[in-house]
Amino acid sequence: DVLFHESEDENVLSDEQVLQILVDNDDERTLTSGTPLDLEEGYELAISAIDIDGNKVYLELQKDGVVVDSKVISPSKTGATMKDKTYYYKRDIGDSKDVVIVAAHFKNAFRGSDTNLATVDGLWQLSDTPKDVSENTEYDKMTIQTVTADTIIMNNEDNDITLSKNKDIVLMPGISIRTADADELRYYIYKEVTIEGEEAAPTPAEDKTAVDETEDKTAVEKVETAVAEEVNKTEEEAKAVEEKAKEEVKAEPEKEEENKTAPQAPGFSSIFALTGLLAVAYLVLSRRD
Repeated sequence: DVLFHESEDENVLSDEQVLQILVDNDDERTLTSGTPLDLEEGYELAISAIDIDGNKVYLELQKDGVVVDSKVISPSKTGATMKDKTYYYKRDIGDSKDVVIVAAHFKNAFRGSDTNLATVDGLWQLSDTPKDVSENTEYDKMTIQTVTADTIIMNNEDNDITLSKNKDIVLMPGISIRTADADELRYYIYKEVTIEGEEAAPTPAEDKTAVDETEDKTAVEKVETAVAEEVNKTEEEAKAVEEKAKEEVKAEPEKEEENKTAPQAPGFSSIFALTGLLAVAYLVLSRRD
């Protein structure tokens, strides 16, 4: 109701035009002083500042990088009303005056030491490019005959359409008529739409699952084989280091007193080999889990 009453021309159809609804949802979005809210058609809504009490939020609306509006709202004050929490932007669109085309309902706002933060939980946007629906306007095979405050009547009286079986005929952009592939004439009017989240038909689920499991199994086997080879290699290196250490001990039975406490290279090599072995074993156990 806030958006309706704030618009001077409350019904753009009365001016023989319509506006596309670009956004109309109640998803929660977070704005900060450094991250504006991206809207359609080049619009952005940004926090300019929040007062020290967090009650007043100074907002700026930009289109293509140019500020077109600024406003103060109070979403966090005690007893805030719908109007207090709602930012709206209105402008003339075609023959319609002061139409609210952007609106955002703010759930709350906070002022922090480093950044300002606000949550939007309702968003509304209309296109600022109107579609002409004045009388006698033609859309492909259809022509607008009459327009009222809540009705548009169109027909094809100036464009004859011949229907025969198995035909797909465009009536106007986005709307077509299809006839059945049968001797008896049957037809329907339809509009193609894309359902959000839907994709082209995939391969059967069971086949895809089987393929995925086979690929996963093959990948695991390859990893385990590579790790096993690395473990064997590390064990062999460790044994070689140990044998070398024993030989050096035999060759030099007596050491200088000052060298007794000095670190020996073989000892470090053994530690490195053992560490590598433990790391590889950890990878194997983790992969199996």
